[in-house]
Amino acid sequence: MRENRQLKKEGQSASVLTQLFENTIKIIHNCIGTGAFKPYNGLNAAIFDAVMVGVARHLQRGEIIHCNSFIQQYDNLIKNTDFIVASESGTASNASVQNRIKLATDAFANLK
Repeated sequence: MRENRQLKKEGQSASVLTQLFENTIKIIHNCIGTGAFKPYNGLNAAIFDAVMVGVARHLQRGEIIHCNSFIQQYDNLIKNTDFIVASESGTASNASVQNRIKLATDAFANLK
């Protein structure tokens, strides 16, 4: 975090990243609601980070217009055995982080 405090690695301004974050949260909230990131009772931070990255990457290329498609992909993702493993055990390992972000990015890549 110290190395990226000034957003030099991302190559984008704070306002662009803030807008992307807000748009990502908005689409997730509008489509999934308060149950997002909570496969059981509480918030799962590993699911939060992966879904946020996957959705944000999609939004950088285009909008998500249809909640039904989004909800279907979200449901498929959180039921995916590989995603569950990467989100519930050893969540801080590089392999788990990379795997769940790849799975989430792939899940939301072709939404319309």
